[in-house]
Amino acid sequence: MSVSFMAVDSRVSHDYPRSVELPPPFDGYGLNLCNANARALLGLLRLPLGDETYGDLSGQVTIAEARRAVIRARASFERRAELFTRATEREMGAFSQDDGTTRIGERFVAMGIDEDYLDKRLSEFGRFVEAAAEAGADHICWG
Repeated sequence: MSVSFMAVDSRVSHDYPRSVELPPPFDGYGLNLCNANARALLGLLRLPLGDETYGDLSGQVTIAEARRAVIRARASFERRAELFTRATEREMGAFSQDDGTTRIGERFVAMGIDEDYLDKRLSEFGRFVEAAAEAGADHICWG
C-alpha cells in the first residue's frame, strides 16, 4: 500500500479539485511513499494522518500550511526525528529447495528508516510543495 501526495487547485471546480501537473521529478502529479514511510513523514510534519482506525492515511492542507509544516519540521528535526525512525525487521524461516534439502533464510524483510532517510524525504516534500505553489496549486492532498 502507498500514499500519493498530490498538488491540487481547489478554485477550478466546485465538485472536485483539479490535479496540478508538476515538472520532473514529481512524476507529473506528485509524490508517492509506502504507508509506513508516509506515516513517519506526516508525523514529522505534524500533519493529519486521517482516520487510522480503518488504515486511512488521507488529508489535505493549504500550501501555506504545508510550508509552515516544513519549516517547523526543519526547526525541530534534531529533537524529533528519532521518534519516527524504525529498525529493519527480518523474519527467518525454512525453505524447501528443489533438490529436497531445506535452507534457513530470510522470509520477510520490513525495511527500516533512519534519520538520513527522513531528512531526504522532508527535503523532497519541501521541493514538492514549492513546485506545487509555482504550478498554481492551492492545496496539497494525500491518500
